[in-house]
Amino acid sequence: MGPGPGEHLDPAGPPAPARGADPGGQVGRSEVRADRGALGAGGHMMGNAIGTGSSATLIEQVVVGWPPGPEPPRRRQLAPPPLGETANRAGISASVKEALSDGECGGRAPVLFLEGYGGIGKTTVALQTCWLPEVAERFPGGVVWTVIGQSRTGPELADHIADICEHLSGRRPTTTDPLLVGALLGEILDEGGPALVVVDDVWTEEQVNAFLVGGIGSARMFTARNRGLAPAVARIVEVGQMTEDEARATASAGLPELDASVLESLLRFAKGWPVLLGLINASLRAHIRAGGPPAEVAAWVAHLVASDGPEALDATMPPHMRSTVAATVSASLDLLSAEERERYFDLAVFDEDAEVPEHVVALLWSVTGGLDRTESRRMTALLSTLRLVSQRWCDGEPAIAVHDVLRSYVRHQMSPHDLVTRNRSLVAALRTLLPAGAAAQWWLLPPREEFALQYLPYHLQAAGLHAELAELACDPRWIESQIRYLGSVVLAVSTLSGIDTARAAALVAVLDRDVEVFVPEAAPSAVGATLASRLAGTAELDGVVERYLDGMARPLLRAHWPLPDTDAATDDGHTGPIGDCAVSPRGDVIATASDDRLVILWDAATLRVRHVLRGHSQRVRACAFSPDGSRLLSAATDGTVRIWSVVDGRPLHTLGEHSARVLGCAWSPDGRWAASTTGDGTVTIWDARTGEKRREMRSPSGNEWDCAFTPDGDGLVSVGEDGVLRMWDTARGVARWSTVVHEGRIRCCTVAPSGTLMATVGSDATVRVLRTGTGELVHVLRAHTDRVRACAFSPDGTLLASASEDRTIRLWDTASGRQVRVLHGHTDWVGASVFTADGGTLISCGGDATLRTWDVTADTPPRTVRATRRAVGCCAFSADGRHVVAGHSDGVVQLFDIATGRVRFEVDGHDGRVLDCAVAPDGDVVTAGADGDLALWAAPTGELRRRFKRHSGRVWGCAVSPDGTRMASAGEDAVVRVHDLRTTEVLSELVNHDGHALGCAFSPDGELIASVGDDGTLRLWDSRTGRLRSTLSTGRESSLWSCCFSPDGSLLASVGSPATALTLWSTADRTVDTSVPIGGDRITGCAFSPSGRQIATCGDEGYLGVWDVATGTPLTGIRVAYPLHRCAWSAAGTGTGSMIAAAGNGGLYLFAYEDD
Repeated sequence: MGPGPGEHLDPAGPPAPARGADPGGQVGRSEVRADRGALGAGGHMMGNAIGTGSSATLIEQVVVGWPPGPEPPRRRQLAPPPLGETANRAGISASVKEALSDGECGGRAPVLFLEGYGGIGKTTVALQTCWLPEVAERFPGGVVWTVIGQSRTGPELADHIADICEHLSGRRPTTTDPLLVGALLGEILDEGGPALVVVDDVWTEEQVNAFLVGGIGSARMFTARNRGLAPAVARIVEVGQMTEDEARATASAGLPELDASVLESLLRFAKGWPVLLGLINASLRAHIRAGGPPAEVAAWVAHLVASDGPEALDATMPPHMRSTVAATVSASLDLLSAEERERYFDLAVFDEDAEVPEHVVALLWSVTGGLDRTESRRMTALLSTLRLVSQRWCDGEPAIAVHDVLRSYVRHQMSPHDLVTRNRSLVAALRTLLPAGAAAQWWLLPPREEFALQYLPYHLQAAGLHAELAELACDPRWIESQIRYLGSVVLAVSTLSGIDTARAAALVAVLDRDVEVFVPEAAPSAVGATLASRLAGTAELDGVVERYLDGMARPLLRAHWPLPDTDAATDDGHTGPIGDCAVSPRGDVIATASDDRLVILWDAATLRVRHVLRGHSQRVRACAFSPDGSRLLSAATDGTVRIWSVVDGRPLHTLGEHSARVLGCAWSPDGRWAASTTGDGTVTIWDARTGEKRREMRSPSGNEWDCAFTPDGDGLVSVGEDGVLRMWDTARGVARWSTVVHEGRIRCCTVAPSGTLMATVGSDATVRVLRTGTGELVHVLRAHTDRVRACAFSPDGTLLASASEDRTIRLWDTASGRQVRVLHGHTDWVGASVFTADGGTLISCGGDATLRTWDVTADTPPRTVRATRRAVGCCAFSADGRHVVAGHSDGVVQLFDIATGRVRFEVDGHDGRVLDCAVAPDGDVVTAGADGDLALWAAPTGELRRRFKRHSGRVWGCAVSPDGTRMASAGEDAVVRVHDLRTTEVLSELVNHDGHALGCAFSPDGELIASVGDDGTLRLWDSRTGRLRSTLSTGRESSLWSCCFSPDGSLLASVGSPATALTLWSTADRTVDTSVPIGGDRITGCAFSPSGRQIATCGDEGYLGVWDVATGTPLTGIRVAYPLHRCAWSAAGTGTGSMIAAAGNGGLYLFAYEDD
């Protein structure tokens, strides 16, 4: 890092470490760096979008973190490294400190704009501010610093902010919408203490708005040249010219005493412009150090800058300053020899704000000037010393960036032909990174060449290599490499958007629509398989996708049928179970929260979708309107609580990030506070305006399922897994009292509008009414036959509605405890029911993915709305591998011919979701439904052969014995039954699960039955006697969703949540053989390959993965657009591989597994 004004210039070597730096060049605390060069902040770097030539980089150093002090927050910081001594601009500094010390404006921390011309010192002021002790105290979350620049808009802006998100938190959004990516950044800001976010060099409202979403507890400080970008809530500080004293100190720093008249002439010419003063100072010091008498040097520089003509360096510079910029830059460039100047001009080919790794610069100079690596390093050091480049650290090595004013100046000195020629030289240099004989196969670039992967399209365009760019951008192999190594498909979409061909337009249509499925995967061929599956069938890519697949590494999943989810997205409803609903205080908007990861706002009058709220990455468990109806709170198993604008559906805030699933949420009566409950027993109260945590209480229950404020806001009720209701003092954060209310889990609690009564519901199938002040029991309401999930009082408090897994809603008279009415209609569990503001309508939602409205005063059928897209809940292959069966969310059962895709039969099999299916050796189909029914269907006619004894609730699993004589079923009544498949006789009932039984499987010899449940256990039974042989548990999962035996019976697999791991058990000694951490959301399905050497898993994140059984290594995989529920692997191989089916919210997926 070269010296700045006030330091001694020594071309022979670097200066001594600046204040705050250690001898090894590492500054402050730990080094921070981004994983990608596009970040423009972090690591060893200097300056802003202007670069080293501005006063911001010529005359100061910045901080990586705060000075030594308290331990930093868990969230990583992203701030520039230190600069040296700077001129203190006291007046501006005081205004900035005052603005940042102001209280909240518009419900958020201060927003500050530093405005002024380029090079006026905005970045200098911002950097000085970061060093202030009072600023460090005001913002314990530290500094997040980034540089934007003029050209970064749209997808490129989104990708840049995604880089910041990934660096700070390890999470990377994949959308191309800057506002949505900015929303995630806002959430990340909320995870630590209040931070100061400095956004340097913004040019457009789009850039500004992206950094203002959420994170309202953290202040923003923008630097901008353009006027009119600051929002109404912002405080604007105009950064103007330096005062005479400040300018004199800057120009004369580190110099002997100069002739006063000459110095004054220089100051008059610079007119207080920091960038010019810094460049003048650097030129004076260099020539004096080279032996020039100070008086002569000063006079020569004064003459040079006065006599040089105007140059259009910066489009935003006022006309009278353009000649000053040109003259000042010339003074610095005159220190270079002709050959050195040519090498500096080479750097003008790089994009604005690009951080160029040292080896890339060396490659360029080796082509244009024949420099070797040592000569290249010397040249870089010279340019850095002269402040013509700024030093950075990128991808594990030193890097440089060119000041944007200097870059602009140099580019204006060059002809278009010269720029094209130098860009072609760079492209030629980058080609040397490719394997021999692969001159245009850019997807073969080594993974570490992230600069080339990111910027190659820009340089091909600038080099006039338009045909090569068009061919490369449309090549799936290049797109795959950008996804794998750069983290998303956003850059590929950006490049394709600039290519005017039908193929490029077709690619943009697919990639932009499905952007969230294109993410890096651990399995080698998974990204390619996903990309190919979604491009297949695109007319403009006829033949391209097949050649792409043929050249892909094996093993590989190849879509056998067109994917069912690549049609235009339908936003007309949920595709998964709806667990909660809420009605706005005015009754005009309904909100629903679903397992499909979406929150939907509906028009209450028309039941049409107003807004689909995307952002949660896992199941959304609860939602609630603020008392004024302007905001919506949502809670999900991804550990987040989010606040949304009801008017436009925008994300407003994320209230921290929990380490456990968030299960419930509630607003205080005045809307100032929000409460949440989690799967680790934590009850938290948040400031809904700032996102700061106000109180955190801990329940010993393990899971706290719900909470509700009392009408005065002083009390907060929470209910837990242990059947205990707790009343918390919101001011002190302590429990006032607690009482045991239910036997087992309490799922919901609510307080009556009057505040005198409250109600709870639980897994013991009861509803209980209590006095709010004391917890005294008033009524125990018994009528439901299964777990009760939710309850709600009518606005006048006279009625209480309860929603149950017995598929009913019951209305109770709160005074007498008498049941008033039973509402039937849902075909699966009812997740919630709430009254509208007038009390005349009841809104309900449920596991059947429907939203229903009921007239409380009339005995009429409800209005019902469901999504157009039909989910598939289960799948199974026939023994010969010729057919696959699918069970749908609307109860339909279909049998498909795999070769032709033709439907062999289709029947309305169940009243509600089909939850599992199996195929007997003779081809007949067994299905299990949410209606509690089990049925056997003849193949291929679909004729109903027989029904079996019903379970008292949903039947989650079924399996047929290898000899085809018996069938096992697993129900939510905790019973596993063994049926005679021919006579329907119940041969045995295996009762031991402490909760729902969710799946079952026969061993290959038919002697054992395995079952899993939401008690987190895997149980092994003797299939003949019904005797329990073993109970297995890892202790990590609260629910196990699926199990299967290996073909030889030596292993038993189980998957579940929340550990999201695949566990392989030895059936011989009943111990864990292998545990494969998969991560993400709930894993719900697993299936062994015919050989038993591989196993497939699927889950709520929509990823179907294949793993090596012996090592747990990921072999391949594919990602789809919707959650997956079950998977099956055909026992019959076809050609070089076999078939894997997956059932999900998007439909039935069928893939060929190719292993050679």
